[in-house]
Amino acid sequence: METARQRSQATLMYAADYDQTLMPATRWQDALIPFLPDKALENRSCLEVNFLDKNGLGFAMDSHLSGVSLNSLESSSQRILFFETSLLQRNAHTPGTQFAARHRDMVTKQPHHGYLITLEGQVSSATQQEGDAATLRGMR
Repeated sequence: METARQRSQATLMYAADYDQTLMPATRWQDALIPFLPDKALENRSCLEVNFLDKNGLGFAMDSHLSGVSLNSLESSSQRILFFETSLLQRNAHTPGTQFAARHRDMVTKQPHHGYLITLEGQVSSATQQEGDAATLRGMR
């Protein structure tokens, strides 16, 4: 979860340098590199899609926020910026429609929850149904 917070913090630093505007979704990972701490860059898990992940998941940016001014957002603390997804590509982005539960239930071993990251760095766990609802709610 620390890398998730670093990703959000880097996003806010990017916006501060670009007149309170968020980075383009088509290159969000690349845009955040200068704003991440060296330790995060060494780890690279906060940037790279893990193609070796047996669940085949990574993070995507909500493309509705691409190039948006922070000043135009009503409630940035609840606005989902990144979410776990099955899109396996660098700079993955989608309009909040491909949330993927990744982490397995200890008993059933079935995919149970995934992570949602708000613009202000809050990380929450959500089931597939909750994640779908939350990412779609962010579109409004």
